[in-house]
Amino acid sequence: MGINSVDYNDLWYYGHVDSLQLTWMQRDISSISKSIPIVTFNHIPFYSGGLSTWGYQDEEPGSTLISINGKKTFRHVVDNSIYVMNVFKNNFYPLALSGHYHASQQFNIEGVKTRFNQTGAVIGPSGLGNILLPSGFTVYSVGDGKIDTGKFIEIR
Repeated sequence: MGINSVDYNDLWYYGHVDSLQLTWMQRDISSISKSIPIVTFNHIPFYSGGLSTWGYQDEEPGSTLISINGKKTFRHVVDNSIYVMNVFKNNFYPLALSGHYHASQQFNIEGVKTRFNQTGAVIGPSGLGNILLPSGFTVYSVGDGKIDTGKFIEIR
């Protein structure tokens, strides 16, 4: 299921899934068996360990924080991801794919059955301080209702 996880406030983007899309998602999955695996893909991730390494910058231009309805939020993850996850709570939701962060990362949250995977940028290596992050993509194998952990293919 493709999800638009980018919203705008004035000239700045931030991670958010609007209420119309949440309603559509709920309606869309209500017609499928609870045992069918659901994979989502979107640009800005629901959660990201890697993005937290960037730190926070509250000064313009390019602030990593944004004020929405008087509340500061980090622009580079979906601010209402708990509502998105709630849509899928009764379904088999093994994998959430996203981009935005320019390196491959895979992680789980204890107690949550969904794996959160971000792919590397396909634009060439990018840097994180003095660390060079490889460019590439991830290939997954799907069979018998299961999705493997994927294999990252580095582009040099």
